[in-house]
Amino acid sequence: MSGVLVLLLVAAVASAGWALWSADKAASERNRANLESQRATGLRLSAEAQGMLAGTRAGGAVPGLLKLLAAQRIAADTETEGAILSQLLALGDLERIIEVGAQVNAVAFSPDGSRLVSGSGDGSLRLWDARLLKPIGAPMNGHRDSVLGVAFSRDSTRVVSGSEDGTLRLWDANSGQPIGAPMTGHERGVRSVAFDSQGARIVSGSSDRTLRLWDATTGQAIGVPRRGHLGQVRSVAFSGDGRRIVSGSDDGTLRLWTVGQGPAAAVLPIAENKESVFSLAFDRGVMRIVSGSAGGILRWWEERTVQ
Repeated sequence: MSGVLVLLLVAAVASAGWALWSADKAASERNRANLESQRATGLRLSAEAQGMLAGTRAGGAVPGLLKLLAAQRIAADTETEGAILSQLLALGDLERIIEVGAQVNAVAFSPDGSRLVSGSGDGSLRLWDARLLKPIGAPMNGHRDSVLGVAFSRDSTRVVSGSEDGTLRLWDANSGQPIGAPMTGHERGVRSVAFDSQGARIVSGSSDRTLRLWDATTGQAIGVPRRGHLGQVRSVAFSGDGRRIVSGSDDGTLRLWTVGQGPAAAVLPIAENKESVFSLAFDRGVMRIVSGSAGGILRWWEERTVQ
């Protein structure tokens, strides 16, 4: 009888031990599954965040950085930690990130450095205090489509904007109020605008492949459209003396124009593969131009090459 009791006791102990081992194993498997799920979630959030920070995914910089921090909190990972450190280093010289609520297509500082203006995809402009980095007044509404180009006059008192709606508008840079009626004449969107150094004239470049000159006081067009480009005109700029205009186009060329004359004075080819010219600028002191193209290349054009 005692032998039977011993066997029963051993069986009971073994059964209890098996149950405990099974329970521990199940708990361990659940924990491992939870950790794997957390890691997968963290990696997914990290990948999404890095896409937002790189601009390849919608969302913006601030949500992207917050998502990256959340990914590291959910599942600490060396790759995510490295991405956070890289972003912090990249932001080391950044004073502030400002969410404006719409895609920002164009920005410009006032020549006196006190303000900046931004043009957005919702058709509005905003003035900003360049020192406090705070908006000045309410959004400036007047365009019916995305604002693609903005510029200050040399005395910082006026702003000109160009829009996908095909118009330009002048604005009082102190009050934010529009000056006069919209400036019409282009057949498609206005991609780039610039004042001359005296603030007397404005030049605009358009998706209709033309440039136009405007009287900055009356808002009236000066002469006929300048034709010559075979693609949309993405960027325009005046020379420092206001006597020349340079334009860059999707046709892969820069064209140099003499103010007051029709035909282009020079055509400066960018590359044989017709790289779009996205941006350009005149050096105000000398006859020198810098251009940026779709091929990821900056090019300098000296006086001897553009005359």
